[in-house]
Amino acid sequence: MADILLETIHGSRLYGLARPDSDTDTYRVVLGGQTRQHVSPVHGTDVLTVTLPDFLTYVAQGSHQALEALWSPIKTVDSRYAPLFAGLHPDLANATSRYVGAIINMGTQHGKTRITGYSQITMKYRRHMLRLASNLRDLFCTGGFNPVCDASTVTWLDETAASDRDTFVHALTTTCPVTLEGLPF
Repeated sequence: MADILLETIHGSRLYGLARPDSDTDTYRVVLGGQTRQHVSPVHGTDVLTVTLPDFLTYVAQGSHQALEALWSPIKTVDSRYAPLFAGLHPDLANATSRYVGAIINMGTQHGKTRITGYSQITMKYRRHMLRLASNLRDLFCTGGFNPVCDASTVTWLDETAASDRDTFVHALTTTCPVTLEGLPF
């Protein structure tokens, strides 16, 4: 097995948005091997293993999964690589493009199903759209973000995701630091 350089719980359990039936996602950066995803349906575990060169690329590209792992406050890091990880930052233009793309994608398509109206967007996707917009805002303002949502943020995400279309769109567009074009609602 390759040396693990960074590892963190990821996904809804990291964000503080897990439901009782949520699986456990782990993000792992390794020194050797191949980037791969392993899903264990028996144990409800999903492990994404990323090689160090791929991780460096993903961070530079502004991949939200890579940035969430990088800035996870509960990650474990091989101390020999701590200075490397501490010095990593995404290209802001790349991160903006990736985040906006993810937000738009969540609001326009679920798998192969095309979204044509607000009511078709699941609560989970609405929460994630708002969370990504908030993380992007923090990235603009401070150069980073904490992917863990505190209790008041979880309440805001849940209440706003459950709100009517106009309230949701207003919250999303005022939270996101850039214009969101292409939403069908």
